[in-house]
Amino acid sequence: MKSLFTFFILLSLTLVSCKLTERPKFVLVDKIEIQNISSKEVNFKANAIFENRNTIGGQIITDSIQVFADNVWIGKINTQDFNIPAKDTFSVPLQGHFSTSKLLNQKGGDLLSSVINIFNKRKVELTIRGNLIFKKGLFKYKYHINKTNNIEF
Repeated sequence: MKSLFTFFILLSLTLVSCKLTERPKFVLVDKIEIQNISSKEVNFKANAIFENRNTIGGQIITDSIQVFADNVWIGKINTQDFNIPAKDTFSVPLQGHFSTSKLLNQKGGDLLSSVINIFNKRKVELTIRGNLIFKKGLFKYKYHINKTNNIEF
């Protein structure tokens, strides 16, 4: 009986000391940067910065983050689930890629005029939109992401 009472006391103290009263704070999405451009594909990255004040961690899951170039859908970001640390500021890497053919043919014109248009402007407005989900047990919270950068070639 005494050990059962001790177990419940320890369990209560553990649950009280683990603070999950507030969700991690979404700070910002860092600048979208091009990592690599080839004739077939463009690779890019961004970082979603969070601050977790809780004494326990959790997971951040991507929820269909869409990628747009000059307001035309060109793909989506698929990243792995990210385990977040307790009581820390951290960044969730958002990496994606898209086919250059989608970028070149986005206006519905011919390939030559699309190439000339891109090299005349020398930049593309790249936008990422969607949700990141914080999850710990039954607790879930969505963070809406909407970040636009002008990417210069």
